[in-house]
Amino acid sequence: MSKRNITEDDDNVFRLIGGSRPKTSHASKRPIWGAIAIGSILIAICIAIAALQEEKTADEEPGLFESQSQSPNGARAFLGQNTDDTTAAYAETIDTVVSQTELTIYIPHNLTPALSVGAPDDETRKAIMAFQAADIRADNLQILGSFILNGKVLAQGTSKTGFCAIIDGELSVGVADDTQLFDRAKEQNGFFFRQYPLVDNGVAVHNNLTSQTTRKALCDRAGQSFVVATKCDMSLNDFSKVLVALGVDNAIYLVGSTAYGWYVDKNGERTGVGLEQHKYDNESYIVWWPTSTYAK
Repeated sequence: MSKRNITEDDDNVFRLIGGSRPKTSHASKRPIWGAIAIGSILIAICIAIAALQEEKTADEEPGLFESQSQSPNGARAFLGQNTDDTTAAYAETIDTVVSQTELTIYIPHNLTPALSVGAPDDETRKAIMAFQAADIRADNLQILGSFILNGKVLAQGTSKTGFCAIIDGELSVGVADDTQLFDRAKEQNGFFFRQYPLVDNGVAVHNNLTSQTTRKALCDRAGQSFVVATKCDMSLNDFSKVLVALGVDNAIYLVGSTAYGWYVDKNGERTGVGLEQHKYDNESYIVWWPTSTYAK
């Protein structure tokens, strides 16, 4: 590297600061104005960063009229009517739009879930809410996936990792290849079935099924269980994302499309959902009975 020639202006700089010309390394010969300039730039950068940080903090301050959404695993109020009436057994319906998708939410009040198999008979039709649950195998028309009815194992299989267990009237929804709830349902005269997983601990689950139709799901949200149905055709993956946007913690699929079901509202009016066409002996339903009269 060539040495820089000291000019007359350089000599004037050294005289002004009251010192003799240094005779040390090349670094000590760097003009002091360069150091001052670099320092000024660094100070300006620090001020700019601080200003940006302050602006970012200000932008994150929620406004009075700004909708503040909750985290999927955060504290959330129960959906539907908040009532202290523990005697009225009915299904509440809510029509809403989530992520530009029209949904109907079916919420059981003072109801206890169970499973049934076969076309609904006169006794089953007394249930307050019911939707088809497990699917049926295409090869032998048997129930697809593990299924327990009143402690009796009717089918076994884990091709679908989503599950619903009902033990002592308590409903659990989850995703697992293997779960102790299967054995507990068998030992305690409970119920168990498997379906496609949709949401696992607030995270959408990917499914390879790409067909589109109207969808239904059995959901758990902050300890509250309910059924969600779409009013439009969509894939399972898109449906999972909608359920996450709704704040669902865990969800599994229920037979969708035109699959039959029904609900009874607070006024005692019974409304059918889907088409009442029973083609298979092994159709299964998840049904909700009045808690006060349901016998485990």
